[in-house]
Amino acid sequence: MNDSKIDHKFEMLDRTVESKFERLNSKVERLENTINQFNLIVIIILFTIVVSLQLVLASAK
Repeated sequence: MNDSKIDHKFEMLDRTVESKFERLNSKVERLENTINQFNLIVIIILFTIVVSLQLVLASAK
């Protein structure tokens, strides 16, 4: 009887830990997506600046 109670507690603990890891993984994935979107925005802004500078320099000649 005592062993089955211990086994049951370990099973519940295992489920709890697994659930928390799943939620953590989900949050990490969302964070990675946010970072990727931010990086894309930065790249677009830098590309726009470079193209604008090239146009300004070309028109100055």
